[in-house]
Amino acid sequence: MCKKINFILVLGVISIIVIITAVSLLFFTTLMPAAESDGTTPVAQTSITKAAGTGHLAQNSPESNSAPNGKSNPAKETARKAFISEAEILIKDTHYIKASLLLGKALMDFPEDKEISVLNDKAENLEKQLIIYKGKIYHVFFHSLIVYPELCFTGDSMEQGYNDWMTTVREFKLMIQEMYERGYTLVDLRDLFKIDASGKMVRQDIYLPEGQKPLVISVDDMSYYKYMEKDGFAKKLVLDKAGKLASLINTPRGDEIISKDGDVVPILNNFIEEYPDFSFKGAKGTLALTGYEGILGYRTNHNNPDWQKERDAVVPIVDKLKETGWAFASHSYTHRRTFSEGTITLDYLKYDTDKWMNEVGSIVGTTNIYIAPFGATFRQNDARQRYIVSRGFNVYCGVGPQPSYILYKDNAYMERLDLDGYKMFHMPELMKDLFDVDKVFDPARPGFK
Repeated sequence: MCKKINFILVLGVISIIVIITAVSLLFFTTLMPAAESDGTTPVAQTSITKAAGTGHLAQNSPESNSAPNGKSNPAKETARKAFISEAEILIKDTHYIKASLLLGKALMDFPEDKEISVLNDKAENLEKQLIIYKGKIYHVFFHSLIVYPELCFTGDSMEQGYNDWMTTVREFKLMIQEMYERGYTLVDLRDLFKIDASGKMVRQDIYLPEGQKPLVISVDDMSYYKYMEKDGFAKKLVLDKAGKLASLINTPRGDEIISKDGDVVPILNNFIEEYPDFSFKGAKGTLALTGYEGILGYRTNHNNPDWQKERDAVVPIVDKLKETGWAFASHSYTHRRTFSEGTITLDYLKYDTDKWMNEVGSIVGTTNIYIAPFGATFRQNDARQRYIVSRGFNVYCGVGPQPSYILYKDNAYMERLDLDGYKMFHMPELMKDLFDVDKVFDPARPGFK
């Protein structure tokens, strides 16, 4: 019996010794340096790991911008130099806002980089340092853009007119891109001319970042007339699901779609989102509206039985246009041929202006800009011109080949250059300051007569 007890005691002691030995070994192992990953650098000291599925160094790396051997990461350095190079080009081209946005992104990746920080400060300072512009001011204009040339140029009776006076979406996009690259920036026509304290019309000073040139854009007949509905143009301005201005279009297949590429307004809005330097203080353009078939594709003309419903529908569109920097002008109510013939009577002009005020002005609000139908002009002492000025339209815009304006005692006259097929084909030299016509001209156009 004693032998059994002694045997059990011995086994118990041995078990205790084994347990104590195992615990001791485990304890001392945790205090020892981890095994070296390559015989030189302890893994515990570098703690360099790959973020799951990204291929980038994880945040616990002591030098996430450096390679494991301590040298600069070539990919990171290439990206850094690319940021700097692109920003320097943007600054050279006077695109200071775009450069600042780019460098802001760069500083997120390289927050301690002094070269990027200094360049960003330079871009921001140049954008804020405005100087008085003293050169010529181009005022260019368009009509509704041709979205589908294959529906527009079909050899029918409308083809030649469309070919002469309209611009395609493709051409418009190339035009604004090149004008942007040449340093033009949009300014608001409403800011150019003012009546001073003495009652005299004066041209306001234009302050722009150094190297930038002002550009005024207007769009005539933004009513989307019924005769154009099947000819490859947009049908109306609408708001898309995101609440942005867009165009309602019928495609060649007969589908009705909402597009951001359907006309001047949505295309220009989206372009400026990408290239903010193309707009000074949010300026866009001026929409010259008639009223005899409503405005912006909505039949708000009062001889339409549903005009009130159409009016209610267009008000949010008008509000969004104003919110995003667009202005409005009268283009007359009727756009009658008697304007171009010079035979419109004073009585009819009064009727026309009253109709515009009641049916269009009541929706878009007060404006002092009159964009003449057909570019028609009157002498300053003509009773018709006096009447237009008396109704508050003291900025009168016609059509002409040169970037020019004339200041009269109580009103200003400004010429506009039409960027359309006729001018591009017959007088491309007029646009040499703005863009290269050969690069812009749409090959989908038919021949010119």
